[in-house]
Amino acid sequence: MNRNELRYLRLKNRLTQAQISNILKIPSKRYSLIERGYSYPTEDELEQLATFFVMNDRKWEL
Repeated sequence: MNRNELRYLRLKNRLTQAQISNILKIPSKRYSLIERGYSYPTEDELEQLATFFVMNDRKWEL
């Protein structure tokens, strides 16, 4: 998973960054930084994203 794929999945599911941040229980600003590539998700955040989007790839690619 990478930031482009993360954005694609969010938009495909018609979700806002605020909605995803609520699901992950993180600040909207933090999620925005992750999606724009200025920060990396923690292992826990990455696992939550992979579970939410039903993905097997739980590694963050640059």
